[in-house]
Amino acid sequence: MNVPRLSFPIALIAAISMALTGCVAKVERQAKPMFKTKPLDACLLINVDLSQSFSHDFGERAFPLLMTIVTEFFEAQTGNDCKVVLGQTSATSADQTVLFEGTPRQLRQRFKDPEALSAFLMSKSDPNRSPIYEAMGNVIAYANRMPDAGQDTKVLTVTISDLIDSESDVEKRKAHGRVLVDELKTYQSAGHGLALYYVALSETDKWTEIMDHCGFERGQYVIANTLTDQPPMPRLD
Repeated sequence: MNVPRLSFPIALIAAISMALTGCVAKVERQAKPMFKTKPLDACLLINVDLSQSFSHDFGERAFPLLMTIVTEFFEAQTGNDCKVVLGQTSATSADQTVLFEGTPRQLRQRFKDPEALSAFLMSKSDPNRSPIYEAMGNVIAYANRMPDAGQDTKVLTVTISDLIDSESDVEKRKAHGRVLVDELKTYQSAGHGLALYYVALSETDKWTEIMDHCGFERGQYVIANTLTDQPPMPRLD
């Protein structure tokens, strides 16, 4: 599978990854200012899968990848008003899909090592739950409706997961899939980027079809089956 080349400068280092529309009661975030502020220059949303199929790879491989993504993304931006949103696909409830919002510096201060971040995520997760369509739909819906984002805000959503959906109810999975597709179409039309890492080979063709169906161009998204310390990144229009 060919993956797109980077379209903005890279400076590597080393860390982290959904949200429900209008329902983020448990998110760690700073108090909102009383007066309107200028829109964000950039936002990175990261989703991490801590279900049983993936959690064993988090500390050794996923954490360095996440820190690399954070560093590369924000060093490529010209503005200073940036935000990281951290979420997971294995939340214990819908309102825990998005768990953290803050600056890149606040992320590193809050989670200084893989153990701190893993412990935080595991405390919010259900290792037997990974409803991919639902969780992805939630975070993309959040990205589409961020109150502090403007028309020129550059947004990249990264998911680190095998993307194997744990939802056993076929009708529920189809319903969540329809919501996800609608949100992805809106997200794509805004020129945002999407990166999917550690995707199971069995899921790759399906997600390529989803990207094509939602209007994503080859280069606006990345689907990779492995974790690497030099991840391919999509372009941001």
